[in-house]
Amino acid sequence: MVKLGAREAEIYEAMKIGIASSVIAKRMGITTSAVLNARRNLVGKGVIIATEKPRKILQATNRYTYEVLDVPYKLYPREMLSRTPTFDGNDLLLKALGGYKISDELLQVLKSRKREKRSILARELGVPRLCICMLLDDGVN
Repeated sequence: MVKLGAREAEIYEAMKIGIASSVIAKRMGITTSAVLNARRNLVGKGVIIATEKPRKILQATNRYTYEVLDVPYKLYPREMLSRTPTFDGNDLLLKALGGYKISDELLQVLKSRKREKRSILARELGVPRLCICMLLDDGVN
């Protein structure tokens, strides 16, 4: 089953009954390019098939013909469709490292050797690499 957002589902249903992209945009109060982006996403999800037109029939505006398939889909809230994972602040590894204390001597060594490979520094200093990365990324001066 295909996962669609609310806007994608609305555009998909309108395209299934043959409404043009520009008309869909006007009815929904969005730009035509937003409809075209949604159509591209729908092609990527496999609910619309884009077939390139033969060269003799090519028009400047549209290189493809689109066939809208009748595919079952499930409506998902926008945040559930996000490709980037959301962080709830409950990272056990970061909590474990939160108690790790760096001495002033070690901090001085990191400052002087901050251009070296972090894995080598971690091995030589006996400190977890993630801890070194966090310190260096936060800007040890």
